This record gives sequence, C-alpha cells and structure tokens, in this order.
Amino acid sequence: MRCLGNGTGFVRQVLWGAAVIGLTTSLRGAVADVSWFAMMLRFAPGDGRDADGHTVTLVLDTQPPSTPVSGLLTLDASNGAAWRAFGFYLITSPQVPVPRFDDVRVDLPMTDANADGVPDLLEIGQGLSIAHTGGIFEIQGQTGVVGANWERAAGSALGRCVFTFTSYPPFPASTFTNEFTITTLNGTLIYETGATHTTGVVNVARSIQPSSNETGTGAFSFTRDNADTLSLPAGALNFTANTALGYRVDSQFTRAGSHYRGIVTCTNGSPGTLDDRFRSWLWGITVTADRDQNGIPDFSDVAPAFPPELQLDLVAGQLALTVNGESGATYTLQSAMTLDVTGWVGGVPVALATNRVVVFPGGATVPCRFWRAIYP
Repeated sequence: MRCLGNGTGFVRQVLWGAAVIGLTTSLRGAVADVSWFAMMLRFAPGDGRDADGHTVTLVLDTQPPSTPVSGLLTLDASNGAAWRAFGFYLITSPQVPVPRFDDVRVDLPMTDANADGVPDLLEIGQGLSIAHTGGIFEIQGQTGVVGANWERAAGSALGRCVFTFTSYPPFPASTFTNEFTITTLNGTLIYETGATHTTGVVNVARSIQPSSNETGTGAFSFTRDNADTLSLPAGALNFTANTALGYRVDSQFTRAGSHYRGIVTCTNGSPGTLDDRFRSWLWGITVTADRDQNGIPDFSDVAPAFPPELQLDLVAGQLALTVNGESGATYTLQSAMTLDVTGWVGGVPVALATNRVVVFPGGATVPCRFWRAIYP
C-alpha cells in the first residue's frame, strides 16, 4: 500500500506480508527554460542634424575605444533596479574639426512585463514601446545631458534608439538615430534535485541568428542556500568554436516567482564566434515544476517535493522496512494499529545518507500494523 500525502508515506504490515513500494523521491530529468543575455548592446553609427542643420554622426564604443570601432556599450547592473549602458561616444560635425572620444552613460528602460527579472529591452520575446531614459556625457571637461528614446519589436533582436545630446559649445543640441542589436543564447536546462543541491546539464544556442558555433553545453551544480537564493561555483560550457569556455559567477542566483537570475563572466573568451568582448552575461532560468504546489518551484524548494516511499519485507525473521526518500533528509518513523489520526506512536529519526535506508523496527509478531515516515 502506498500513500502520497503532505510529506508522509506509509505501508501496512499484514500477517508478516510485504507491500512493495517504488524507489526515489528526488526529481530527475526535469526541464527548465534557460537564457543567457549579453551584458552588451551593439549600436550602428547614427546620422542626424544639429540645431543649425549640419549633418552629424554618432558612433559608440567600449572603454577604451577599439580599432575598428565596435559600436558596443557595456551594461552595468550593479545598482539593482537601475541599469545603465556606458562607454565612449564620438560625434563628427563640421563644428568639431578634430573629433575625439569621450565618456557617455545612459540609463536603460527597466520595463519588465513578465516580471522575470530581465529588462524587456534584452528579452527577444518581449517588445518595447518607446521608452524614455536619460544620461550624461563628457565634453572637453564639461558635462552634457543625454536623452534616449528606446524601442524594439517583440521577436526581433534589432531595435532603435534616438539619442539627443545637449551640451555647452562647441556644438548645439544634436539628435541621432542609432539601431542597436541584443544578443542572447537560449536553450534548456535538464536538472534533478537532491536534499541540498540541484544538478544537471545546460544547453544553449544563439537566438535569432543561429550558428552551430554558438551552441554550448555544460554540467552545473547549484547549492540551494534557501528557497530564494542559490549559489553556483565556477564552471565551463563547451562551444563548437571553443574548448571548455570557463565562467565565474559574479552574484548569487535569486528567485522572483518562477524565475531565477544571476550574472556570470566568461574567463577565457566569449561564446562561439562572438566578439571577444562578450564576456559578461545575465543567466536567466524559468521553472514551472512545483510538485507540492507550495508556490516555490522544485528547482529551489528546500523540502522534498514528494513524501517518502516505504517497502516492507521479512528478513531472517525480522521486520525490515526500507525508506526511500531524499538523500540527506531525516524522516521520522511512526506506527499505528489503525489509521486513526491520533493513533500514531513512536518518533524514531531515520537519516538517509543516500536515497535509501533499511531499518529493523521490530513488531513482526503483531498481526496488523501501519508504518509511516514523515517529513519534516
């Protein structure tokens, strides 16, 4: 006999008989969605006109500028809910005969319609209507103001940003339209849970612009600190164009509903054939499995998701009770003559070093008895 209730499994002992129950309670082979979001945006040069009607061009680059110009701005998420893009800008104009690169910092729109902790700006499946942000830039030792209007259609990696630079002389306010591209790696994460760890394999591939060179796979092992926080040690993904692309974890993974996210940095290159500056990534995981329906996905649920299962045998004249459950968990073994709610006695702790243990509780001469193991 088997019962699957809230943290409880039981069997019935009848005339020395045996009730055969299944094996492990750990979750195996579950699948979650995973995405790696590049912490960089690539901007194409943008043309515009200043207030005097002159043709001007805006190009952007990382710090320090590269040759040729990359168009990349780095994303900074260190301020929690306020992300920003930073790097260098260069404006060519008849009024600036010798242009030079200088600093620019622009806030990102933080709209998050699906509440997964990833700004819609970076998530291909989420569109972004015109959203206004601000920022600052440096020019000849002085500070100017940047306005930015962002937009991108859902399903497209290509978006558009209209920048307005307002500063002191040598040039008046100028407006530019620059297209930008987001870069993501999407895939699946196959995992299983134990008492303290969630382990498995992650597989990711280039989104929108598929290429076998951007397909990667690797093993992982999260430590569940609590239901909302997980720790991940340094690891590696194997891409077609790389051998063991290593990464370190810059922050713990945190949960928001069924979504988890953390930031990792590639330590010896960039995924596949991507520009070598694509080192920092936001790793997002979405999990729907919640077997005990307590609102915490199985991926980080600290308690066993299913109750223990029991197997009853007679071994050398003794009653042998096999407890199958979560490795590392401790259950309480109780017995009763009937299934009356108040009839359970005993409180023997049973610790599982693995996911299976055999105990000899005695009582084989009693013609009928129920046994159960409860958690916690």
